[in-house]
Amino acid sequence: MARLLGRLIGLMACLIVVAACSSETSPFPDGSFAVVANADIGTGASRIQVGVVGPDGDRLGGPDVPVSLRIAPGDGGEVVAYDAEWIWLIQDIVGLYKTEAVFDAPGVWTVSVAPGSGSALPATGFQVLDPTFAPDVGDAAPIAPIDTLATKPLDHLTTDPNPDTDFYQLTLEEAFSSGRESVVVFSTPAFCRTATCGPTLDIVKDVKPEYPDVNFVHVEVYTDMQSPDFAPTPEFLAPALGPEFWNLPTEPWVFVVDANGVVTARFEGTATAEDLRTSLG
Repeated sequence: MARLLGRLIGLMACLIVVAACSSETSPFPDGSFAVVANADIGTGASRIQVGVVGPDGDRLGGPDVPVSLRIAPGDGGEVVAYDAEWIWLIQDIVGLYKTEAVFDAPGVWTVSVAPGSGSALPATGFQVLDPTFAPDVGDAAPIAPIDTLATKPLDHLTTDPNPDTDFYQLTLEEAFSSGRESVVVFSTPAFCRTATCGPTLDIVKDVKPEYPDVNFVHVEVYTDMQSPDFAPTPEFLAPALGPEFWNLPTEPWVFVVDANGVVTARFEGTATAEDLRTSLG
């Protein structure tokens, strides 16, 4: 009996060890936290983009670290889990998770990043807006005045080091009245605060050859860049970004506009090639 009891105790000890060894560990170290990377989230179906930052400030996550985003109203309402997709902001350097969620009311909401193993990160609050700052899906695309190659030389129109001249042929009025779809990119590759303006514009340039019947327009965030006193400050912001037109709170942005001049897709921060292909059909 004593021998049997000893074997049972030994077996239980082994099971405890196995359970401890097989317990799931998080891919994110203690002290990691989530950051909502887009500032203009609207009611209804809207994209949310979330980055993960480690305790030492490193950006974490990747295509090999699957997560879900647990989203809930800030008043403690129902939590809904959405599978998230990883996207690179700068290829193989930094990225974040995105998903399309449904927000049924404006106000404070929370999101928690839940990895496939281990505990979810603490919830992070963010604001859902109604209306949004920038034009939303279904809104008329603002016909803001912009310069083109017909009015200014190329180096006055863009800070892109390798510009595609096709992006500077049409004004917004010409693009939206052409009877064709349009893709409009607002970015400043040389002065971008997020370092994603150049990569985002490059993605759009790479997709352009697949859509010969679509207008592509790049609007540089700043104007008068040849002025001796130029600086990337609000004083030199392009009028198109202002509150009377596109009212953009951040940069970069990519919009898809249909043949009737109505916004059909909006991407704050970045748009992947697949985003554009899906939006353009």
